This record gives sequence, structure tokens and C-alpha cells, in this order.
Amino acid sequence: MKAQFIHGTGKKIVRLLRTYVTPTLATIGTGLLLGLIGPAAGKWDNAFCVALSLIFSGGWPWACYAFLVGYCGRSKTMSALLSFAGLTVGVIAYYVFKHLSPDVPPGTKYTTGEGFSSGIILWGVFALVLGVPMGLIGHFARRRDLIGLPFQLAVPLIAYFETTMRLDVEADGQSSVTVMTWNAVQYTAGALVLILACRALWTSLRHRHDRPPEKGHSGGSTA
Repeated sequence: MKAQFIHGTGKKIVRLLRTYVTPTLATIGTGLLLGLIGPAAGKWDNAFCVALSLIFSGGWPWACYAFLVGYCGRSKTMSALLSFAGLTVGVIAYYVFKHLSPDVPPGTKYTTGEGFSSGIILWGVFALVLGVPMGLIGHFARRRDLIGLPFQLAVPLIAYFETTMRLDVEADGQSSVTVMTWNAVQYTAGALVLILACRALWTSLRHRHDRPPEKGHSGGSTA
């Protein structure tokens, strides 16, 4: 009896770790990385780091992160809560890094704490307002038919329209690396939209073709 109790308790602990603890730690860890990679890469002047900083300083990678957290979530509640929690960790990590290692132009003076708490509060609210729905969108995007297609297209459409807007409004005077990075994101997002749409259509047609005929419509006669 004691051995059975220990065995049952061990299985419950393993299930708890697998269901809640491991996804939470993974979400927090990747959220921390999301918040640090953009400003950290911006400290270097080579083309790769500049492009990396541009990508992760935009809005669409954060939306993509919340989407992927929701996609991997075991339930709608966990998808929404973990997306919000991960984005909040990313926001805090971003502003803490910027606070500890600020970019101060020559001839200017940096004021400690300038924009630090206000930025965390503002983007923390955005993490709640945008992270929860993006987590749910990621959760529903696991369907591979036409019903799941609108959810799957959310991130590539966000990336496409964001980079299109930047190219239309901010491209003048930017470096060639910046323009090339935005173009690459734009073309990749557009191609991904077409690929996902074609896959969903193909999957839907294949399932319809493989569906067994309904009774009474098989073409045969009954006595």
C-alpha cells in the first residue's frame, strides 16, 4: 500500500511538472531571451547584429512569440496566461537592459530612471491587451484546415503590414542593411501567407475527397 501511494504521488508530481512547471519555466526563459536579444545585438556594428536588432526591436517578433506560446499551450487558459507572462518578462528584461546599458549620444547626459518605469508599465499593459489574444490565436491555429487558416495567418500578416509601413514611412535616410532587412521580412511574410493558404486548401480538399460517402449516396441499390 505504501509503495502504491509513493508511486501514485510520484506520477502526480511528474504530471504537475510536465503540465505546469516545465511550460512556465520555458516560457519565462524564452521571454527573457526575447527581451534581451534586440538591445544586446544593437550594441554591435556588424551587419548581422544590426539586422538582428532591427528584427527583434519590431512588434511582430513579440506577436510571434505570444503566438508560439499559445500554439504549444495545453489549454486555452494556459495559452493566454503564459503568453501574457512571457511578454511581461520580455518587457521587463528589455527595459532593465536599456537602463543598465543605455545608448547615450555624444554630448548628451543620461538621467537615471528616465522612461524606465513608465515604459515597463505601458508595455506591460500592451503585454496583457495583446498577449492574451495572441496566445489564444496560437492555440486555435493548431487546426490545419480552412477554419484554422485565419489564426495561422495572424503573425505573417502582422509582419507584412508592419514592414510595409516602415518601408513606406521610414525607409528614406536608412542604411542599406535596414532596408534589406525590412524587405527580407516583408517578402518572407508574404511567401508564408501563400504557403499556409495553399496548405490549408489542399488539406481541406484531401479530407473532403477521403471522406466516406454517406449512406444512401453510394450509388448502389438496396433490396
